[in-house]
Amino acid sequence: MPEVIRYLMAPLLLAAAACQAVDYPSFWPPVSDGKPGAACPDLDGAYKNTGDLMLGENDSKSMSSSHLGMELLSFGKLMSEGIDPKWADQVVLQMTRRSDLEVSLLEKGKLIYRTVLKKGESFSCTPKYLRMDLSSSGSSHIRVATRFAHNEIGKASDGSLIIRYEAKEYGLFAFLLPYRESRLWWYRFEPAPAPTDIPSSR
Repeated sequence: MPEVIRYLMAPLLLAAAACQAVDYPSFWPPVSDGKPGAACPDLDGAYKNTGDLMLGENDSKSMSSSHLGMELLSFGKLMSEGIDPKWADQVVLQMTRRSDLEVSLLEKGKLIYRTVLKKGESFSCTPKYLRMDLSSSGSSHIRVATRFAHNEIGKASDGSLIIRYEAKEYGLFAFLLPYRESRLWWYRFEPAPAPTDIPSSR
């Protein structure tokens, strides 16, 4: 390969394989292992909609923020119904008798949106984590890619909701250069006061 071409290709070759994996923050409370033999973890409760996103090294300076409603529900679907998940200040989770997950968004104590996520369609379970598949594929004018991704949702010992996001993406940049990326992030949403007048549909 001519030296000039090799020089121009070097940055692309370095970018062709990227990995961003973050350890579980040591200053966060541990995630509960759940009850042995349970179909799903016990996630019932009210949580703050705004929480912490750990993006980098294991310290508080590497944290950003995120919204629970956006991590659990389809942003596009919500916006098509005139709901911005950022409006909510609380998210209430309740497991139904059929082990489906009822998700309610509240703004100043008032219900603004509710939906039920079906087990087997929207998620699967282990005793420790509820797992949501977020895999997708698509293309643009500069690349084509397939992403295998999921959220694993559990509860910490202090009652916080913990989300483990993992993604692996494979594709072609400029439809010529193969690349792969992997990410592992952590989210934490602290418990919120339980609402007293929001009826459940279960």
